[in-house]
Amino acid sequence: MRLWLDELVLLWRQFTWRHWRTAPWKTLLLTGILALGVAVFFSIRLANRAAVAGFQLFSENVTGTSDYVLTSAAGELPISLLPEMRSALGDIPAGLFPVLESTAITPTAGMEGFAAMSFQVIGVDLAALPNIAYLSGEGDFATPGTSERTAEPEVGEEPALFISKTLASKQEWKEKDRVSLVIDDQVRACVIAGILPGGDFEVQQPDNLIVMDLPQLQAITSQSDRLHRVEVRVPAGHWETEWREEAGERLRAAGEGRWLVETPDQRRGTGSTMTQAFRLNLSILSCLALIVGVYLILQALEAAVVRRRPEIATLRALGVSPKCIRQAWQVEALAMGALGALIGLLLGWGMAQLTVRAIAQTVNALYYSNTTAAAGWHWGEAFMAGSLGILASGLAGWLPAKEASQTPPAQILQRGTRSDGLRVLTKPWVGVALLIMAGLTHFSPPWRSADGTSIPLAGYASAFLWVAGAGVLCGTLFGLLARLGTALSDNRPALFYASSQLRQATGRHRLATAGLVVAVAMAGGMSILVGSFEQTVTRWLDSVMKADLFVACQGIGNASSRNRLHESTWRALKEEPAVANCEVSQFYRIRLDGKPTILAGVDLKESVGSLAPIWLEAPPKDLAEVPGKTWGVMSEPFAYRFSKAVGDVVNVPTPQGTQTITVVGIFADYGNEFGSLVVEREALSQWFSDERAARMAIALREGTDLSAIQAEWLQRYPGIVVTNNRELRGEALRIFHQTFAVTHGLKWIGVFVALAGLALALASMLVERQHELTTLRSLGLVHREIGRLAAWESLGLAIAGLVTGIALSLVLGHLIIFVINRQAFGWTLLFKVPWVDLAILTGGVLAISALVGYWTGSRVGKA
Repeated sequence: MRLWLDELVLLWRQFTWRHWRTAPWKTLLLTGILALGVAVFFSIRLANRAAVAGFQLFSENVTGTSDYVLTSAAGELPISLLPEMRSALGDIPAGLFPVLESTAITPTAGMEGFAAMSFQVIGVDLAALPNIAYLSGEGDFATPGTSERTAEPEVGEEPALFISKTLASKQEWKEKDRVSLVIDDQVRACVIAGILPGGDFEVQQPDNLIVMDLPQLQAITSQSDRLHRVEVRVPAGHWETEWREEAGERLRAAGEGRWLVETPDQRRGTGSTMTQAFRLNLSILSCLALIVGVYLILQALEAAVVRRRPEIATLRALGVSPKCIRQAWQVEALAMGALGALIGLLLGWGMAQLTVRAIAQTVNALYYSNTTAAAGWHWGEAFMAGSLGILASGLAGWLPAKEASQTPPAQILQRGTRSDGLRVLTKPWVGVALLIMAGLTHFSPPWRSADGTSIPLAGYASAFLWVAGAGVLCGTLFGLLARLGTALSDNRPALFYASSQLRQATGRHRLATAGLVVAVAMAGGMSILVGSFEQTVTRWLDSVMKADLFVACQGIGNASSRNRLHESTWRALKEEPAVANCEVSQFYRIRLDGKPTILAGVDLKESVGSLAPIWLEAPPKDLAEVPGKTWGVMSEPFAYRFSKAVGDVVNVPTPQGTQTITVVGIFADYGNEFGSLVVEREALSQWFSDERAARMAIALREGTDLSAIQAEWLQRYPGIVVTNNRELRGEALRIFHQTFAVTHGLKWIGVFVALAGLALALASMLVERQHELTTLRSLGLVHREIGRLAAWESLGLAIAGLVTGIALSLVLGHLIIFVINRQAFGWTLLFKVPWVDLAILTGGVLAISALVGYWTGSRVGKA
C-alpha cells in the first residue's frame, strides 16, 4: 500500500504537476470552464432556496414557532370555531393564537401600483402575547383575557402598526410616525405604534412584516367574524412531547371537515411544493454549462493522452502498471474537478446575489409573496454542487485514463501523435441506439410525487439521450464537409488543408463539436420554448383582454395579495353613467384532494368579453340541460392536475359545506399552474359569505373618453388601479419576459463555454501539428495564412455542430413544449420556431468560430 501510494505521488509530481506548471493558462482555462458550470448550478440552487425561504409564516415572528397551524380548506375560518378548538384540546394547557392576514402597500400612482411590493399584515391578539413567555418556558402563564396589554401609544382611531426592524430601517419609519397605506381598496392613515424587538424572536423577521391588533385589522378589512388561521402552541417542559402528540390527535379528530391541522414543517413545505416544477426546470437548465464543461475536460484529457504518449510508453517500459497509470489520470481529473469546484462555489455565491432578485420577482408574481434580495451560503447546496463538479470531472477523465492504460508501449511509439481518440465517438451505431432509446422515452408518463405533483423525469431522461446520441453522430458529418471543402478548394490551399484535417478528424474534433451541439441544441430549444410561449400568451391575452378598463386594488399583481374591492366600491363603479356593462370576479385559494388550486367566480351571464377564453371544449349553448344545480368550467391545468373531463362532477369544499359542481367546459389558461375552476360569482359569494371582488372588467359606453374616466376614477379612488387594455397587456408581457430572463442568461453561458472549448481544442491540435506548421512556414506561409487555415477548420467544426445542434433543437423544442411543459404545468402551447433567433444564433456562432480559429492559428503560427 505504501509503495503504491509513493508511486502515485511520484507520478503526480513528475507526470501531472510538471505539465500543469509548464502550461498554467491552459490548466486555469479548463478549471475555469468547469468552475463556471459549477457556479451556474450553485447560484441557481442558492437563489431557488432563498426564494423558497421567503415563504414565511409571518405569525411565527410574533408567537414563535407553533406546534400546529389550523386552517380552512377553503376561504377563512369562522371565528365561532375558536371555542370548539379550545374544547377539543380539553385539559391540555395549549395556547391558541388567532391570526388574520391582509396586504398593505404604500399608495402608488399608475401602473406602478399593479405589482408594487406589498407588506404582509398580520392581526394577532396583542393581549395574549405575554402568554408566549410561559409557553416557551421563560415566564409565568397568564390566563387569556386577564393579562395586561403591552403599552400602546394613544393613537386615537388611527390603525396602530408594529413593524419589524428591517422594515423600519428600509422605509426610514420611526415610532409615532404617521404613514399612509392601502389596505383593500382604501388609503388609510396609520401610526407606527412600535418597533418589534428582533432579539425576542426565534426566527428572522422578514422586511415586509407589519403586525396589528386583531380586532382592529378585522374592523378595517370588514372581516370581524373571520380568521385565516389559528396557531397552536403547547408549553415547554417535561410533558411537551406528550401534550403535542395528544393535541394533534384531538384537533384532527374534532376538526374533520371543518378545519385542517398542519405542522409548521408541512406549512413550510407548501412553499417548496408550489414552486417545485419551476425550480426543477431552472436547476436542470443550470446544468447546461456543466455538461458542456464535461465535454471540454474529456477533450483536454484526451489531448493530453495523445501529447504524452512517449512518456506513457517510457513508464510502461519501466514497469509501471496500467492500473497505476489509469489512477494517475483519474487523480489528475479529480484534482482538476476539485479546483474547479472550489472556484465555482465562490463564483456561484456571487452570481446567486445577481440571480436571486430575478427569481424572487418571478415567484412573487406567480406563486407567493417574496421579498428575498440576497442568497445566503448553504453548506448542503455547496456540497451538492461541489460533488457534482468533481464527479463530472472524474467521469470525464475515466475514458482517457482507460485509453492511456490499455495501449501497449510498442503501439504507442509507432502510432505517433494522431489518434482516433475515444472509440465510442467513432461508432455511429452507439449514437443510433441512444436516439432510439430517446424516442422510446419521449412520451413516457411523468412521475408523480406523494402530494400529486407531476415531475417529467422521463422527459428529462429523453432530452439527455437525444443530446448524447446527437453528440456521437455529429462526427459523421466531417466526411461530407471534407469532400465539400475539397471540391471548393481550387486556389484555396487553406481550405484544402482544413478539409484534409476534417477527413482524418481526431477525438478532439469530435468532442469539441459535441460540446457545441449540446450548447446550440439547448439554446435553440429554449428559444423555441420562449417563442412558442410568447406566441401562445399573446394570443391568449388577445382573447381574455377585450374590456376597455380593468379595475383592481393596488398590489394585485403580487400572487399573494389579499387586497379586495369592497362591495360599496365595485357597486359604485358599476353604476357609473359611463359604464355600459361590467364583469365582477373573485377567487379563493382552496385545497382539493390535498392539492392547492383556485376556485373563481365570474359574472358569466354579464360577460363583456373580458373572459372570453380559448375553449378547448366549449360548454353547451343551453346550460339548462346540464344536470345538477351548479355548473362550472375548468382550466386546462385543472383538468390535467385533477384528471377531470367535461361531464365530471367536482366536490368543492366551502365554508357552507361541500358543493357539487358539474364541469361543462375546458378553457386554455396561462395565469397559473395550479388550475382554476370557475363558477358564477353570485354562487361563490353565497358559499363564502363575501361580497368583495378581486377585479372588474368594464365596457364603457360608446363615445366615452377612456383616458378621462381613468384619471377621474384614480382621483376618486386612490386605493385602486385602473388600467386600460394596452397597459395591462404590457404588464402581463413584462412579467412574462421577466420570468424567462434567467433562461436567456443560462443558454448564452452554455454557448460561451462551448466556443471557449472550441478555441481550446484548436490550440491543442495546432500545437500538436507544430511540425506540419513548420513545413508550411518553410513553404512560405505566414502566420496570417496559418490563421486562415485554422479559421476554415474551426468553421468546419462549427458547421457540423450547428447542423446537428439546430436539428436537435427542433426535437428538444417539441419535447419541452409537448412533454416536459405539459407534464410539469398542464399547459398546451402553440409550436413556433423563432427562425430569426436561430439565424442570429447560427450567424453568431459561425462568426465567433471563424474569429476564434483565426486568432488561435495566428498565435500558434507566430510561435
